[in-house]
Amino acid sequence: MKNITLTLVILALTLVTGCDTADFDTGFDTSSDTVDAQEDTSEDAYSDPLEAAIGEVEADLICIDTVIDLGCVPVCDDRECGDDGCGGECGSCSDGDECFDGDCVFECVPDCHFSVCGDDGCGGSCGQCLEGLGCLGGDCECLGVMLEDECCIPECNGDTCGSDGCGGSCGECGDLELCQPDDTEVWICSCFYAECNGACCDYQEICSGGVACQLP
Repeated sequence: MKNITLTLVILALTLVTGCDTADFDTGFDTSSDTVDAQEDTSEDAYSDPLEAAIGEVEADLICIDTVIDLGCVPVCDDRECGDDGCGGECGSCSDGDECFDGDCVFECVPDCHFSVCGDDGCGGSCGQCLEGLGCLGGDCECLGVMLEDECCIPECNGDTCGSDGCGGSCGECGDLELCQPDDTEVWICSCFYAECNGACCDYQEICSGGVACQLP
């Protein structure tokens, strides 16, 4: 069983890339005397071949970790917050701000309390009103006339007289005028009798010379 374990450890050693200690400042005295001293005590420290192999594996793993740590260089440039690329932070934002793409920006919190429509305070919307309703003070209100619990929007569409469809009027005609549709089905005020120079003539009057209404 011990031979199998030793074999596995040796196999692990073959998969680990060793480090050149000359590339790193280990903090140890690497002079020949120190090395000789270490060589002299290595057999005593690892009298068991298995322990010696495990010790070498641990040393190589520590060396590999050192290489990885030294290989990651934090990069922040002009970033005032966020990840530095090595698991650290380039900085932190103050209360009320949030980090967005390396910059600290004001964190806007939408506020729609007591509002069903209109601006949420952050450029968004709290909701839309149904057709015929308008947003007034955060509530959807009828922009027309309430008829039997329904909102009626007056529509004249060019009419100058007649009903607006909600019980109101699009306009009133004069005493000698009649509200009726023209050739385009638009309701307008027209003269009962003759029209003369922009005025309506009375009963039995005629337009004299195209200037004024007169009795014949």
